[in-house]
Amino acid sequence: MGEKKIEILPANRETVQQNRMLRAAAYCRVSTSMEEQKSSYESQLRYYEAYIGRKPDWTLAGIYSDRGVSGTQMKNRAGFQKMLTDCGKGRIDVIVTKSISRFSRNTVEFISVVRWLKSLGIAVFFEKECISTLSAKGEMMLTLLSSIAQSEAEAVSSNLKWSIQRRFQNGAFRQFTALGYDYDEAGELAVNETEAETVRLIFRSYLSGMGTSAIAGLLNEKGLKGKRGTPFKDGAIRYILKNEIYTGDLLSQKTYTTELPEKQKKKNNGEQPKYFIENDHEAIISKEDFEAAQRIMDSRSENLSNGQRYLFSGKIVCGDCGGVFRRRVTSGEVFWLCGNHVKEKSCGQPLGGKMRERMIQQAFVRLCGRLKCNENILEDLCRRLEEADAALRRSGNGREILREIEQLEKQEQALTRMLGDGYLDPAFYIPEKNRIRAEREKLEKALDLLDSGTGMQEQAEKTMEMIASLKHSGTLSGEFDETLFTEIVEKVIVNSQLEVEFRLINGLHLKEKIGEV
Repeated sequence: MGEKKIEILPANRETVQQNRMLRAAAYCRVSTSMEEQKSSYESQLRYYEAYIGRKPDWTLAGIYSDRGVSGTQMKNRAGFQKMLTDCGKGRIDVIVTKSISRFSRNTVEFISVVRWLKSLGIAVFFEKECISTLSAKGEMMLTLLSSIAQSEAEAVSSNLKWSIQRRFQNGAFRQFTALGYDYDEAGELAVNETEAETVRLIFRSYLSGMGTSAIAGLLNEKGLKGKRGTPFKDGAIRYILKNEIYTGDLLSQKTYTTELPEKQKKKNNGEQPKYFIENDHEAIISKEDFEAAQRIMDSRSENLSNGQRYLFSGKIVCGDCGGVFRRRVTSGEVFWLCGNHVKEKSCGQPLGGKMRERMIQQAFVRLCGRLKCNENILEDLCRRLEEADAALRRSGNGREILREIEQLEKQEQALTRMLGDGYLDPAFYIPEKNRIRAEREKLEKALDLLDSGTGMQEQAEKTMEMIASLKHSGTLSGEFDETLFTEIVEKVIVNSQLEVEFRLINGLHLKEKIGEV
């Protein structure tokens, strides 16, 4: 065998590039949707189609664009994000764009994205500055020019904020239209009578005692829509009820935008001045009704913070996912359904276990009727709990209980062997084995209670409280007793639309069938 020789074949990237077509993409952006910028946007699209088409070693991978969005935050640009996604999937080799400011006006984001693209071997070419990100001097120049672009954006933002502040001060700034209003030809708020009727209905319903969720349900049943044509939700109802615009007054700059580069919209809690204009436009709601609605809302918020909610609030839970049930009103009737179904549709029960409130009440009445007619069941439970408590006290701790259980098991095994060997009469064996098993069951229950940290004496006392509450209630009359429910029920578990399970204060779990949902 001859001498081993190693020859190094140097990399030749130029040959690799020559052997395949580069997939080229273009990115263009205009920051407003104004008509003159619309033509600029369309011109850019046509230009880049022709530009890439003229390159013999390029093939068009796509033209990505954003119109009417700022360049200060990349996350708000759908076209830009799609381009980055395709880059990550290996669909693009080179990106062409008009200038750095078209690509990004945020220095931190700009450098981060350019370096990420560079790590993928993707070049970005900026026509105006004549810079390629894969060139030796590219990144240094890009950092400098991107900082300049961000400074320009900050100057524009500062000037725009100053202009808005001046218009706020003069009462001339108009940013949105609320439900019930449109802008007239003079740029002033004018009542939209069709929508105003919906606003009046919301206030009338709230002042008559309906909750925001019930009002939203009522409006949706009537086929009424919000300003943008979307169904109503309780949050939208609360916003309308709290908006002073319906009294004819106007409070401006309730929100503000933070400085670059974050540029986040936040609620104005005093960080910026607000501008209140009294009698700015025609009212839809009287100030008396508006103030009455605020007092009701404040009162309900205070009651919620003090735990004074509906009787079943926080009491009903889902047997499927553990979610707490929420109250809903449909056509004047109260229903309860799983909160996880309402929020995320993640509950496994059909319709989130939706159930009429009166069906839960009737199930409770039936349960109490059975308990009241069979008080001996509760009294027997109380006696057994006291016996188990006494056994626990004798045993002292869990180890002692386990030792006693072990001894009883040995006694039972010995009895079985003696019976099999013919040394024991069956007439003696059966009652003795039953005695041992009953004793063991008591000790096992005592051990379970010890493990759960629930004192049997306390459980016995709770059972006695239940017996007393049942004796003084009027459940046999067939009427739902709110006081009794509060006194003896810890939770109501909805296992299905046909069955609920009541967890009582003494630890009992009792099931009741639901005949109608």
